[in-house]
Amino acid sequence: MRDGRRGRMFKAGSWLLILFFLFVPARYSSAAQSAPYFTDLGQFNYAKFLMDEGDYRTAAREFGRLIESFPGSQLIGEAQFRMAEAYLYSGEYREAEAQFRLYISNFIDSPFSIVAEIKMREARDKLKKASPPPSSRAGTPRRWGVRWTG
Repeated sequence: MRDGRRGRMFKAGSWLLILFFLFVPARYSSAAQSAPYFTDLGQFNYAKFLMDEGDYRTAAREFGRLIESFPGSQLIGEAQFRMAEAYLYSGEYREAEAQFRLYISNFIDSPFSIVAEIKMREARDKLKKASPPPSSRAGTPRRWGVRWTG
């Protein structure tokens, strides 16, 4: 009788242990993924890595996260500039122009403010090229040609 009871206890303990290892790590791993980096430098390096890899949209988001999470950081100026560059390279010209303008107003004495102004103009020019020009015949309906074969 003792062996049967011990076997059942061992089996129940094994199941509890298996369930523990299945559910507890998943709970902690999802919490770790949503937490920001522990340092501003870690967040900056991650965003820079994404930019170097060509993932510009995610890099812009991560530079923005650095600015929000570490408002007193020494890296905010460079993060703001690089975020604007990431928007420019991702083709989000309107947002790039706005971020370069914000950089210039926040860091007017920075030597990069001149570069930011040049890149802001570049974003504005690319935005104009990407937008279709207004029709010279505004208000007149377009004529669609139909070619009949027969």
